[in-house]
Parts: sequence; structure tokens; C-alpha cells
Amino acid sequence: MKITPAIDTPEQWVEMLRKIHALNLKVGDNPVIPMSIVSWNQFHIGNMVGLSQWKLDADGKVSGYIGNAEAKDWYGLLWQLYRDGILDKNFLIQKDDQLQSKIESGVVASGMMIPDIAAARKALKALDPAAEIRHMAWPKKTLGRGSFDHMDGGMNRLIINKKFKDPKRLIRYIDWFYSEEGFDITAWGPESGGLWEIKDGRKMFKDEELADALANGGPREGTKGPEYYGLYTPYQVSRGNGCNATNCIPSPTFNPKDARHSYNTPLDIYSTMQVIACRKGLNSDGRAAYDDGGENSSAVGTYYWGKFQNDRVGRVFAAKTPEEFDKAWDEQYAIFVRETNYNAAVADMTKFFNNRLNR
Repeated sequence: MKITPAIDTPEQWVEMLRKIHALNLKVGDNPVIPMSIVSWNQFHIGNMVGLSQWKLDADGKVSGYIGNAEAKDWYGLLWQLYRDGILDKNFLIQKDDQLQSKIESGVVASGMMIPDIAAARKALKALDPAAEIRHMAWPKKTLGRGSFDHMDGGMNRLIINKKFKDPKRLIRYIDWFYSEEGFDITAWGPESGGLWEIKDGRKMFKDEELADALANGGPREGTKGPEYYGLYTPYQVSRGNGCNATNCIPSPTFNPKDARHSYNTPLDIYSTMQVIACRKGLNSDGRAAYDDGGENSSAVGTYYWGKFQNDRVGRVFAAKTPEEFDKAWDEQYAIFVRETNYNAAVADMTKFFNNRLNR
């Protein structure tokens, strides 16, 4: 499943897309689209070159969204891929279900996300038993920069108040969750809980409802799954555990003591791989943020997601020559700065990063 040689940089990524395009592949009479996305993907793919919501660069400059130094070059690259027929012509107006349909029909060679990956895999296997969906590590222009997204607040990390009296004890508590005992108890519960027993040398839940929920991706109506008992719940994507004790620590993506092993339940390595790949693509050094919660910085994000990437960027992509692209970009950038009070937002975010990083 590993792609070799690896696609590690934006340049290699573009080269891959151009090679796919040059093959002139077809499914029946339909040409294969080298890359198909939905509108909001344009931003996240740009993270590979350093595009971000708000960020603090190594030179100390703070910028956000299309105010980033990389923004114009990134959109220039997307525009060129669009003009060359490599990027789906309908990506700005395409809905999730339309993208899903294209992927299932086999006419999409690559993209950023699949709305229903299980359904897509099933459909592609029906077309060709050898078909595979392969995950690719996020290319980066600069090592350590260019994450898929970033972490704010708690998310999957823990911040300890400096006034906490015994941080070393708290760290030992957190470490316990990564121990053999910790993994086992979060998957099965303590022996005193009476939820499991040993049968034929294996741990098994006494209540068949629990095993049924694990095997079927959730409890049936009127029954209880592992989340009810606060146990590891692999089918809950956003909350992999059912209790606050494990949800409030930087817990691992998966549990090696997963109770499904006792039932020979086939595990979906694709879903697990997708979660791990995404989380490894998160920036966590504090140099990126959604905003500071203030009106100025929030207005910049609202403008980008609401007006720019859904509407006004279309005027940039409508350009037919590099000169027209430059003119359209400069016009839209000027509107962005004016309508969002961007410079005031930069000043606010500069203070925010200085406080966050004790600069």
C-alpha cells in the first residue's frame, strides 16, 4: 500500500498529477480526472506550501488566509492545474454526493477526502477487484511546516495549569493510560466491573450486546454499546473512548487491547490509517491558530470561508492568461483587506502569538 518513491514535496505532488494526466486514462467513455475536490479542500491542500488560517512565520511575521505570503503562488498553481484540465473543472460548485459518485465510478485518480470511504472501496472493488484506495503522507514544502491543519485549545493534547500542585503525579496518571494495564482496562473495564469473563482462554463480554455493538459499528436500538460503560469505542470517530477520564487526556488513536480481537472481528485498517494520517498532519507547536476570539480576526476567517472560497475565488479561476490571473488576484486581495479590516486583525493576532509563546 505504500507509495514509492514517496510524494514528499508539492513539486513531486504536481509531477504525479501531470503524469496521471498524460496517461489519458478513461473509464468507458469518461476521462479520468487527475484530481477532484470540493471547494473547501482548496485551503487544506494549500497547507502543504504553508497556507494557514493565522500563523507566525520564522521571521516573526503574522498573517492569515490569503494574507499569507504563500497564498498568491498557491492559487496560481491551482489556477494552472485548473486551466490544464488536471483539477476538476467543477470543484468550486461540486457537492459531497457528486464527488462521492465520481469516485465510486472510478473516474477520480486522487483527491483530499472521500465522503464515504467504505462505500467507495466497495464500489471500486466491484468495478475492479484489484482496485485500492491508498493514503499518501502529506507533502511539505518545508519540513515541520505545512500541516494539514492545526491544534487549538485541548483537541488531542493536554495543557497543565502552572498552578497545579503536583504535575509529576498527573503525568504519571496520564502515562498509565499507555501501559498494558491502562489499555486493557479502557477496553474491557476492571475485573471488579464484572463485564467480562474468560472463555476458551479469551476475554469475552458477558453481555452479548457489547460484542454485537463492536461487530456492527454501534449498538442496535434499545441496546447498550461500550460507550455506555465508558469503554474504548472504536466506531466513534471523534470520541474514541466513552468516558471523561480517557477523553480528557491526549489518548492514542487506537487501543492495541481492542476487544474486537477476541471476536475475530475484521478491523478496518483503512479507517484507522486515515485517522492516524490526519492526526500526524496536525500542527501543534502553537505557531498556528484559528483566531484569537476577537471580532477582527474572526471576520477574516468568516470572509474567507463564506465569500472568498465559495464565490470570489471563482473570478480568479476565470482568468485566461497569467496577466489576467495577476489582475484578478490583486483585485480580490484588495477587497479582502478592505472588507475584513485585515491590518487590524494582524495587529490583534501579533499580540495573541506574543502572549501564547511568551515572546
